[in-house]
Amino acid sequence: MFYLIVAILGSSMISIVFRYSEGRVSGRMAVLTVNYIVCVFAAWLDIGPGTPLPHSAALLPTLGMGLINGVFYLLSLVLMQYNIKRNGVVLPALFARLGLLVPLLLSVCFFNEQPTIAQMAGTALAIAAIIVINGEKDQKKAGSKLMLLCLLLADGSASAMSKVYEQLGESALSAHFIFFTFVSALLICSALTLHRKERLGRQEILFGILVGLPNFFASRLLLRALEDIPAVIAYPLRGVACILVITCAGIFCFGERLKQRQWIALAIILIAIVLLNL
Repeated sequence: MFYLIVAILGSSMISIVFRYSEGRVSGRMAVLTVNYIVCVFAAWLDIGPGTPLPHSAALLPTLGMGLINGVFYLLSLVLMQYNIKRNGVVLPALFARLGLLVPLLLSVCFFNEQPTIAQMAGTALAIAAIIVINGEKDQKKAGSKLMLLCLLLADGSASAMSKVYEQLGESALSAHFIFFTFVSALLICSALTLHRKERLGRQEILFGILVGLPNFFASRLLLRALEDIPAVIAYPLRGVACILVITCAGIFCFGERLKQRQWIALAIILIAIVLLNL
């Protein structure tokens, strides 16, 4: 349970640090670059310094899937940054967790998996929550709502790539898959940082490290937690707990206030996350 608690706090810290960094950094892409430098270094240590690349036919496919996954990882964090700036920290966290719909749809369409009744009910509730949140007829916020949906798709696509690797990849190379993912994201992010001529100052380095450490260890410790806790318990608990932690931080630390419609959607999403993981 200790590893799961730390994984929950790590996942939550990413959004909280992004929210706290608003107005304190001038280069948001530079923050992400430092974040991925930390993640690449941590993933390299996880593989083992000096460990040679394995001679496996699955290495090249692992590299390809990792490179694609890196694009989704980066896109997810960029959209998270953007949405936190526009919508606060709570709504982006809700939509990111609803990304569970993407790997579920992928499993049904391409891997011939049959959703359970609970998962179908969770999907219906998730769609209902999206409709509730987007039900306000405010044309000025139409763009923000669209970007929240883009966050859902990007975060869900990253989860879907992990599902693809689980089905098609080699489990012995899972650490390499994560390493290639972070390398891909770092290369793209570094190029964008240079293109935008963003300055890498003390604040960017500080917040990049504060994002990078929980970014890596949240994923790594979740895997450790799954060795002792069944997935049907760990995943719903992680999803619900992260939303609750981020919501509390948004309200008590950043003074955010949710409308009645958003509180209703929050309750629906919490139930949907549990059902989607059953």
